[in-house]
Amino acid sequence: MDKKGKIAVLDKVKGHFTVKEYPLPDVSPGTLLTRIEYCGVCGTDVHTYYGKLADAPFPVVLGHEIAGTIIDMGSQVKKDFLGKPVKVGDRIVLVPAIHCKKCYYCTLAKTPSKCLNMISYGFLPLKEPYFTGGYAEYLCLFHPKTEFFKIDAPG
Repeated sequence: MDKKGKIAVLDKVKGHFTVKEYPLPDVSPGTLLTRIEYCGVCGTDVHTYYGKLADAPFPVVLGHEIAGTIIDMGSQVKKDFLGKPVKVGDRIVLVPAIHCKKCYYCTLAKTPSKCLNMISYGFLPLKEPYFTGGYAEYLCLFHPKTEFFKIDAPG
């Protein structure tokens, strides 16, 4: 894909957002590319900005409350988390956190929000595929355990 997209990058705690442009990634068999239509500004984003989350990587593309439209998808992506078939043009919402489902917190403690191996869209270091947070035009759902839901919402 030769198209480019913009992302808003926060450089540091109490820093500045800079709009940067990167080429959109090509999808691989298990990935999705979505055009973002909505991204909420959550208290977690504010805490990250003010440095209240010690493990936040900088520079970062914030935003994890995301809804968008599928614009490209890999050959292995067939259904959403509930088993509904998906196709290009469908609207989806993202479950931003990806838990390992193997650590103590995911299994015995039943508190996956404390997962020792969790990764989350909107809290990833700025590197390829770059479009990993909601403060952007596009989002690349690159992790094979990403959960998302198809929504039946008008345009």
